[in-house]
Amino acid sequence: NVSKGTFYNHFTSKNECLIAILEESREVTVNRRFEVAMNEDPTDFNVLVKQISLLLRVNREHNLLEIFESISGFKDAELKEVLEKHTIQELDWLANRR
Repeated sequence: NVSKGTFYNHFTSKNECLIAILEESREVTVNRRFEVAMNEDPTDFNVLVKQISLLLRVNREHNLLEIFESISGFKDAELKEVLEKHTIQELDWLANRR
Protein backbone atom coordinates (compact mmCIF):
# COMPACT_ATOMS: atom_id res chain seq x y z
CA ASN A 1 0.00 0.00 0.00
CA VAL A 2 1.06 3.54 -0.73
CA SER A 3 0.04 6.47 1.45
CA LYS A 4 -1.90 9.33 -0.11
CA GLY A 5 0.95 11.72 0.63
CA THR A 6 3.47 9.53 -1.18
CA PHE A 7 1.10 8.97 -4.09
CA TYR A 8 0.42 12.67 -4.58
CA ASN A 9 4.15 13.45 -4.41
CA HIS A 10 4.42 11.56 -7.71
CA PHE A 11 1.03 12.18 -9.33
CA THR A 12 -1.43 15.05 -9.12
CA SER A 13 -4.41 12.72 -9.55
CA LYS A 14 -5.44 9.11 -10.01
CA ASN A 15 -6.03 9.87 -13.67
CA GLU A 16 -2.45 11.05 -14.07
CA CYS A 17 -1.29 7.77 -12.55
CA LEU A 18 -3.49 5.72 -14.90
CA ILE A 19 -2.21 7.68 -17.88
CA ALA A 20 1.38 7.06 -16.79
CA ILE A 21 0.68 3.32 -16.51
CA LEU A 22 -0.87 3.25 -19.99
CA GLU A 23 2.02 5.18 -21.53
CA GLU A 24 4.64 3.03 -19.81
CA SER A 25 2.97 -0.18 -20.96
CA ARG A 26 2.75 1.20 -24.50
CA GLU A 27 6.50 1.89 -24.50
CA VAL A 28 7.24 -1.59 -23.15
CA THR A 29 5.05 -3.16 -25.84
CA VAL A 30 6.68 -1.19 -28.67
CA ASN A 31 10.19 -2.07 -27.48
CA ARG A 32 9.43 -5.76 -27.02
CA ARG A 33 7.75 -5.98 -30.41
CA PHE A 34 10.82 -4.47 -31.99
CA GLU A 35 13.01 -7.06 -30.25
CA VAL A 36 10.77 -9.91 -31.45
CA ALA A 37 10.87 -8.68 -35.06
CA MET A 38 14.60 -7.95 -35.13
CA ASN A 39 16.33 -10.07 -37.78
CA GLU A 40 13.04 -11.80 -38.63
CA ASP A 41 10.94 -11.82 -41.78
CA PRO A 42 8.15 -9.30 -41.06
CA THR A 43 5.74 -11.30 -43.24
CA ASP A 44 6.25 -14.43 -41.13
CA PHE A 45 2.92 -15.28 -39.50
CA ASN A 46 4.70 -16.62 -36.40
CA VAL A 47 6.30 -13.22 -35.81
CA LEU A 48 2.85 -11.62 -35.86
CA VAL A 49 1.53 -14.21 -33.42
CA LYS A 50 4.47 -13.58 -31.06
CA GLN A 51 3.92 -9.82 -31.24
CA ILE A 52 0.21 -10.06 -30.51
CA SER A 53 0.85 -12.53 -27.68
CA LEU A 54 3.37 -10.09 -26.32
CA LEU A 55 0.69 -7.39 -26.09
CA LEU A 56 -1.51 -9.73 -24.08
CA ARG A 57 1.41 -10.54 -21.78
CA VAL A 58 2.23 -6.84 -21.21
CA ASN A 59 -1.45 -6.15 -20.51
CA ARG A 60 -1.44 -8.92 -17.91
CA GLU A 61 1.87 -7.76 -16.36
CA HIS A 62 0.54 -4.21 -15.93
CA ASN A 63 -3.01 -5.28 -14.94
CA LEU A 64 -4.28 -3.31 -17.92
CA LEU A 65 -7.45 -5.33 -18.39
CA GLU A 66 -8.67 -4.17 -14.99
CA ILE A 67 -7.60 -0.63 -15.80
CA PHE A 68 -9.41 -0.68 -19.16
CA GLU A 69 -12.57 -1.93 -17.45
CA SER A 70 -12.42 0.76 -14.78
CA ILE A 71 -11.72 3.54 -17.29
CA SER A 72 -14.73 2.59 -19.39
CA GLY A 73 -16.95 3.75 -16.51
CA PHE A 74 -15.12 7.06 -16.01
CA LYS A 75 -16.51 10.29 -17.37
CA ASP A 76 -13.10 11.98 -17.55
CA ALA A 77 -12.52 13.17 -21.12
CA GLU A 78 -8.71 13.21 -20.85
CA LEU A 79 -8.57 9.63 -19.65
CA LYS A 80 -10.94 8.43 -22.36
CA GLU A 81 -8.87 10.31 -24.94
CA VAL A 82 -5.70 8.55 -23.78
CA LEU A 83 -7.45 5.18 -23.93
CA GLU A 84 -8.73 5.94 -27.43
CA LYS A 85 -5.22 6.99 -28.51
CA HIS A 86 -3.87 3.74 -27.08
CA THR A 87 -6.43 1.75 -29.08
CA ILE A 88 -5.75 3.68 -32.30
CA GLN A 89 -2.00 3.12 -31.93
CA GLU A 90 -2.59 -0.62 -31.62
CA LEU A 91 -4.81 -0.71 -34.70
CA ASP A 92 -2.34 1.44 -36.62
CA TRP A 93 0.52 -0.89 -35.68
CA LEU A 94 -1.47 -3.91 -36.84
CA ALA A 95 -2.49 -2.27 -40.13
CA ASN A 96 0.98 -0.97 -40.97
CA ARG A 97 3.42 -3.47 -39.51
CA ARG A 98 6.18 -4.64 -41.81
